[in-house]
Amino acid sequence: MFHQQLFAEIRPADNAKLNYTQVMFEYDEVPGSDSYLISFFQIDRRNKKDAEPLVIKKTSLACMVSGLQFGKIYSWHYEAYQGDKMIFKSKEFHFSIASSYLIDPKLFHSSVSSSIEGKFNDDIVFLDYRGIAIDRKGQPVWYYPYESTNPDKDPLFRNLRLTNDGTITCLDDSSCYEYSIDGKLLWKAPDDGKISGEAKEHYHHDFKKLDDGTYLTAGWKYEYEPNLYNPAIRCQVRYNTLIQYDATGKIVWSWNEKDHVDRETIFGVYQPSDSLIAGTHMNAFDYDAKENTIVMSCRHNSSIVKIDKKTGNVIYQIGVYDNRKKLQGFAPLFLHQHGMAILPDHQLLIYDNNSSDDANRGISYPRITILKEAANGLPAYKTWEYECRSDRFPKGILGKGGYAMPLPNGNILACMGGANFVFEITPQKEIVWQSFFEKYDSANHKWTDFVNYRAVSASSLYPYYFTLQQVERKNSKLLFKINNDGSEDDRYQIEFKTKDGKLISTQELELKKHSSQRMLFRLKSKYSKKEIIISVSRKSNRSQARSIIFNKPV
Repeated sequence: MFHQQLFAEIRPADNAKLNYTQVMFEYDEVPGSDSYLISFFQIDRRNKKDAEPLVIKKTSLACMVSGLQFGKIYSWHYEAYQGDKMIFKSKEFHFSIASSYLIDPKLFHSSVSSSIEGKFNDDIVFLDYRGIAIDRKGQPVWYYPYESTNPDKDPLFRNLRLTNDGTITCLDDSSCYEYSIDGKLLWKAPDDGKISGEAKEHYHHDFKKLDDGTYLTAGWKYEYEPNLYNPAIRCQVRYNTLIQYDATGKIVWSWNEKDHVDRETIFGVYQPSDSLIAGTHMNAFDYDAKENTIVMSCRHNSSIVKIDKKTGNVIYQIGVYDNRKKLQGFAPLFLHQHGMAILPDHQLLIYDNNSSDDANRGISYPRITILKEAANGLPAYKTWEYECRSDRFPKGILGKGGYAMPLPNGNILACMGGANFVFEITPQKEIVWQSFFEKYDSANHKWTDFVNYRAVSASSLYPYYFTLQQVERKNSKLLFKINNDGSEDDRYQIEFKTKDGKLISTQELELKKHSSQRMLFRLKSKYSKKEIIISVSRKSNRSQARSIIFNKPV
């Protein structure tokens, strides 16, 4: 049996302090082994272990474990087996999971109800204003390590979401950020005013990391010009901008609404006496990499705008409920919507707030709406709609904010924004899961409703995660294994190179989540005695890569 400790990255690092209870363990490969046992112990304050450990058997080099607890200390080790024979046992590693008032059940809790398990999506949900993620039982699984001594204070992020790289992106009133899941700042938007012409870019509403590793965010640019309807009045006019940054903070693309949208649209919901023109008020966007187009939601004139990213030109505008249409008595297609997502088959998912500025409108509720895009001279039209009624809100729901996103199981996750209500609904309009949130008001000693701007789903804290194992080499035959340890299906690029970097061959492989594939590669005779390097990377993000070296055959 091997007794020496093999040195590589152990995850979590020994004595790490975590802020999440869904943990990916990774351990060293032991030559000759075909399986591993990972044993976990919880340690109490008296430094005593649990009598019975949690034992998990794996054939890969990583293991995701859910259901650990905040405020606890854990010990773990792994064993390597060749058949039934243990050939290696690691030393004991330790880690702790910290706690925070953000996930303290005495200060914040989720009230969950659901139908039969399996009807709703098996995932975690990020609640942006609170800065946490919960599982579908309502239990916190992650929190942002917010540095505040005031338990009544919340991070108040917007668009808190997990990227395909397993990092966290969000924005607040100051800037746009990318963090590791342990809260380390990885990237921050420059906010240098190169597009706005001012001291800052006025970032707002939406921010995303794209699959190519760049960052796309919305900003505002202010101009001073005559009122369209009354040139004697000089106005401050707010135009939407889009800015795309690379990893160094360099601007690689930008778009200014003023250059592509006519003034009649910008001024369409304002009056001749107005000196402050807030414009169309973009509050969401989505990017289609295949078409290289961007679709935007604009609240103030209730419109959806699609642009060609290459030229910046407007492809279409849907909705546009302005003063002229109001006077003519047209009914809006949707009204003051928030959030939108591009669906397959040229459809769009929007959260229609359906909220009028008319105080006498009466009871109304938001709607989740799917639209077919305008095309071939035909207008856009609704293909599916659901009115978000709830007995908890007998006077209707008129709040701002809100979001709807498609889920892998075909359902939709909806966040009611200004109302305390998040739910999942099927295409047949059955609510299969819902949750309400409450925060303890320490000043008034009572529980109060807690709302979120958006709630965003992720399959786990580790959507795309893989390991690579060397099995054996027999002269020209290289046997290795790729393990998709993440919670999403993935596709990989495999490269075979000599030690001096000469590319021998490439392959592609698609793997379902939590699955493995043994691979056999046969070298040509001229390479059969050489040292070979195998590199594997994710097809959609080549920066996520691993390599192994097959030494020269003895």
